[in-house]
Amino acid sequence: MNKRITSTVVAIAIVTTACGGRTVVVDAPATPLSAAKMAELWSDPGPESRDLYWGIGGKRYAPPPDAVYKLKAKDETGFSVSYDVISPDGMEWSAKIGPEAQTEVVMSRLLWALGYHQPPIYYLPSWKLDTGDKELRIESEARFRPKLKNLVRLEEYWSWEDNPFSGTRPLKGLLVALLMLNSSDLKDDNNSSYELKEPWDGAARWEVVRDVETMSGGHNHCEIRIRGLRVPKENILGGRGQGHLLGQYRLGPARLAHCMRWIGQAETALDMTIERALNRFAHGSLLAEKQGIQWMIADSTMELYQSKLMVLHAAYRIDRGLDFKSEVSMAKHFVANALNRIIDRAIQVHGALGYSQDTPLAKMATQARWARFADGADEVHQWRIAQRAIEAWSRTGSVRAAAGDLPL
Repeated sequence: MNKRITSTVVAIAIVTTACGGRTVVVDAPATPLSAAKMAELWSDPGPESRDLYWGIGGKRYAPPPDAVYKLKAKDETGFSVSYDVISPDGMEWSAKIGPEAQTEVVMSRLLWALGYHQPPIYYLPSWKLDTGDKELRIESEARFRPKLKNLVRLEEYWSWEDNPFSGTRPLKGLLVALLMLNSSDLKDDNNSSYELKEPWDGAARWEVVRDVETMSGGHNHCEIRIRGLRVPKENILGGRGQGHLLGQYRLGPARLAHCMRWIGQAETALDMTIERALNRFAHGSLLAEKQGIQWMIADSTMELYQSKLMVLHAAYRIDRGLDFKSEVSMAKHFVANALNRIIDRAIQVHGALGYSQDTPLAKMATQARWARFADGADEVHQWRIAQRAIEAWSRTGSVRAAAGDLPL
């Protein structure tokens, strides 16, 4: 089985194990963890079940549900209000109230079940708050997390390049887990592009006609019918007739997101090609020893390498505020076509097995076909690339500016 498929099955098995079986109460360590241990992102959770009700801190360190907590500070910048409070035993807690509370606790528990280090975190359905104004309030559900006195922020900002886990398997696994869990941040302005000044009865104005089925199934890309739509002048985003330009403003850099996913699929297909070639014996030798198969592997390897370099260079230009239209168009066109060729070669090397549903290659092939027209068809990108090359030559007598503007 392909190693990427195996890791997914193992992850599901870990969650299943953590949520079932006998309960084991886990207490926080009596002595502080070493610097090396604290620097770890993930550790093997082992075969033992984990107590997902109380979490890593266990029941012993849980905030007392009937205690009165004294208010120290209040933060209202997020969707949910957060308090810094002190319990009767002098322990300081961060208490986040509202609909995010339970979601955050559940997400933390699941990540801990997978082996990711998490702080002690608890959920209280209700609790008592002393505001200091001779007022005792009963607050709603809250996420309680202990405030660590020795925790110091060394820098006001941090950069991704300084992340010690960048590129590691634990971080890649964490990103997959977070994508599956989605975001618990419910703050409206994190998600909205504009707001309606008055309530609008959308259900009476539009309806879903059908979910359009494709060669790879349905994807919630629907045909809708809109009735009686009127857009006031002040609600128009951008200028009249410039909706396509607004879409292109987003699609320009966003095409690289597709390319990055396609590179991951292409690399998986190439891994499977080599694994198959090293294990399949036919006509007197392994497939990996046959020149025709070696050419396929070489072509796929070169195309994968080219794809990565093109995406990196286009991203470099975006990061530095340089014009990136040609570079993104070339990357999108090349990676989309390389994806189809690399998957096709993988199916060819696998033979009937690759065409069957016993490997992911058949589904990868049906998914890869839309890459050549999503976010701009091949021919449109080729047309624009050619236009810019002609313009560059007409202006300077050289196509260098349209071919990456590289110092080569």
